Amino acid sequence: MECDQGQHCGRRRHPNVRFRGRWLSTAPEEEEGGDSGRDGRAPPFGIVVAFRDTPRERRFAEKSLPSAIALGPDEIVVGIDGDENEDGKDGLPEFVSSLCERHAYAGRLSVVRVERSPEWRFQLANVIWHCYKASRNDAVLSFDIDSVLREDALAGAGMVGRDGVASALVTKRMLTSTPSQYLRTVGFYLRGLAGGTNAYASSGTYWLHLPWYFANVTRDGLAGISNGIDDYMLARIAANGTHGIARVPGIGAASLDVENVDYPWRQFADGMWHGANGSPRRAGPRAALREAALAMGKAAAYQRPHVARGWLWAVLHQDSEACRAARETDLVGWITRGSTYVRDRKWGREGTGF
Repeated sequence: MECDQGQHCGRRRHPNVRFRGRWLSTAPEEEEGGDSGRDGRAPPFGIVVAFRDTPRERRFAEKSLPSAIALGPDEIVVGIDGDENEDGKDGLPEFVSSLCERHAYAGRLSVVRVERSPEWRFQLANVIWHCYKASRNDAVLSFDIDSVLREDALAGAGMVGRDGVASALVTKRMLTSTPSQYLRTVGFYLRGLAGGTNAYASSGTYWLHLPWYFANVTRDGLAGISNGIDDYMLARIAANGTHGIARVPGIGAASLDVENVDYPWRQFADGMWHGANGSPRRAGPRAALREAALAMGKAAAYQRPHVARGWLWAVLHQDSEACRAARETDLVGWITRGSTYVRDRKWGREGTGF
């Protein structure tokens, strides 16, 4: 999820909570004398995470799963891509169970192996959907395997399922290990001082009230996207207008790896959308200047140089299949469905280089 873009988060900047299209100034508060859960603790909740059986993601899991256990969930649901170690021997189920035992996890552990299906364009969406269906809790915290959870994230357990809030976004400290990443973080911080989003991006970590999630997101809809699971979810909640979206106070997670929004292909696709929708000939000079400024601003403020590259490519290829597709949808639709034009190299002959 890329909340630094703002297009899917409504037309207004959002402090904490949005309900029926508007963001409220504060998160839901406990009623006087109310109880947030058992003995003042967070109410019952589950944690959902999906990953593939690769050495790299196992290294992430050695840090991320203990951080999930430390929050004290009643249940942890781990989703596995079924194409990896299909016999289940010496694979992730044993690895996950051993890791939970080492960290004395006393709750319920479910390992959900999901086979690939031609009905799903994005296997991660397929795995996540089955994990949500397998959960026994209404309140779940969904996060990426390359993230470490923090105690601040727990506040979201008492926010979802109340006052119409279907999802509560957890702000994540993004990776800062290179000069460009430090500059990007400074950009987020300055935007926060200017009244924009928080100093760090929110990406892939969020709370859900599952009954309201399923009321807004359908299996067929999720099966049709090719990227941006959380972007799609937030767009559906906002479009239906029945439930709200909240932001959990504080920094509730930290990234161990580069975010999806920082992948070169994703940057390029972002810039493509701005370039395709900013043609002076099609949209007029004012629109062209606006989209160019947005693309260059993202490239500079967030240290995403391929946004500028994608914008330029689209400006020079206005009649391409990709540009025609980009003009037929908004930015969220492009994020969730347009990745086939870059990441999956559906039309690599047209020269994007990805």
